[in-house]
Amino acid sequence: MRRAARCVQAACPVVYAGTSGEPVGEILRDLRSAALERWQSLRIAPEAIARDGVLTVTLREEKHEVTELDAVYLEADGRRVMPDACAGNEGGEPWCEEGGARATMRAGHALRLTFRVGDSPREMRLWARGYYTPLAERAAEAPSLRSRE
Repeated sequence: MRRAARCVQAACPVVYAGTSGEPVGEILRDLRSAALERWQSLRIAPEAIARDGVLTVTLREEKHEVTELDAVYLEADGRRVMPDACAGNEGGEPWCEEGGARATMRAGHALRLTFRVGDSPREMRLWARGYYTPLAERAAEAPSLRSRE
């Protein structure tokens, strides 16, 4: 698997699929504010699926930013596959349903998802809806404590 290019201006989280330990890319690229929130997808190679038909995907926030993840799912040969954690979900994980609460991912945070995709699909895409804010921008927006002295 080829190593994903590290971005300077684009967003993370970085996406890892399978057990290789190598990143396959980034998702929510260039969505630097809530006003830019939208769906974005990333191709996942079928070789990342384990022998038991389960795909493990890890979203890892590796940059100095905060990601707000609204929803996530996998599309396998045109069929929507929800993460296992969403099965029978009644108000559980915030990323199981679009438009609900968001999962906040801070620098160093990782979210591990498993998807039961079954027999090897030919085409897979991870879909996520959300946005991120670079921490430098958040700090600039916050009132300074020094100005109060």
